[in-house]
Amino acid sequence: MISFMPYLKTMISRRTHLNVGLQNDVNDEFLKQLFEVKHIDFSDNGFVTFNQNMFVSQYRSLISLELSKNKFSRFPIQISKFSTLMKLSVVQNRIAYLQKSDMNQLENYLRKNNVKFELLFNGNRFVCNCDSIDFLRWLQETKVALDKNRNYSCVYIDNSQKNTVYAYKHLEFIESKCLSKIWLTITIIVVVVFLFIFTASVCHSIQRRKYRHYTALEGDSKEYKYNAFVAYCNKDEEWVCGSLVNYLEKKNGLALCLHDRDFAAGKLIMDYIIDAIFESKKVVLVISEEFLKSSWCEFELEMARMKMFQDNRDMLVVVLLDKLSSSQMPISLQRIWNKVTCLEVDETICTNQNDNFEHLFWKRLYEAVVM
Repeated sequence: MISFMPYLKTMISRRTHLNVGLQNDVNDEFLKQLFEVKHIDFSDNGFVTFNQNMFVSQYRSLISLELSKNKFSRFPIQISKFSTLMKLSVVQNRIAYLQKSDMNQLENYLRKNNVKFELLFNGNRFVCNCDSIDFLRWLQETKVALDKNRNYSCVYIDNSQKNTVYAYKHLEFIESKCLSKIWLTITIIVVVVFLFIFTASVCHSIQRRKYRHYTALEGDSKEYKYNAFVAYCNKDEEWVCGSLVNYLEKKNGLALCLHDRDFAAGKLIMDYIIDAIFESKKVVLVISEEFLKSSWCEFELEMARMKMFQDNRDMLVVVLLDKLSSSQMPISLQRIWNKVTCLEVDETICTNQNDNFEHLFWKRLYEAVVM
């Protein structure tokens, strides 16, 4: 279409659905032989990725490349192939952080070509967490010219909204958190291995049987300290400590274990969680979108699942506060989904300030906890 313009210098093609138009251009015919092009604007075209040979004919001519408002989640080009590129805009894409290979390419490009290179980054979906530590350091230390004073909005390691300068100043804190996660993972593995060994040691005396609904083991006369341990995230504390506690404890006299109320200082939180699960007849998982993001909630789920297998009984009750499908659950929970009592909370229950417990949900919750 444009091959008859061999001396074309500037090409602007915004909002023209090039991602669709070029999806079959496997031989890179679109820009082929256009050796004089210096400026290209392909913004707002829905690109997710590029054919790696898209700009072969422009490696020695291109000065600026505008790729803003697309859908790139990774650095879109192999900059090491270019020799004259001085400006690249990936504003308002979906990049979370640059891979180490991309940062190395950019640094090598500056050294090799001795050019002043400008990279526009604003409006991406940056994260400031364990995965992006090298990227956060690179942003502040690179000689690549960056927009917005190198200070971009990002999702911090605790899921709050911060910026990259703040994260850079607190890199030691992020690294310590990441180290804690590594040790938490190791601890979980050790605990799981211990539970499997413990289970194996008693398997010879207990014949496992398949079950769909709770059936007490013969001779199971264990006295539990709590009727249920309730696992929930901080965002859902108001509903748990309000309506749920009012119904199960104050109205029906059950004993619940809540981490905000019943975990005293003095032990590691993971020790409290393990003790609470072992001292409770049931575990109620109050699952929301925020719950699924929490590493502690994941640990509580894994410990409850291991206890369920150890005791060979149904003890998990799932309360869904948000509209979530089983496919959105953690893999460990999906595997036992047919052995779990699942109750959905509708909007009337979440927003009811008067604790009207006539809804069928409350009766089913009570039955699931005491059965």
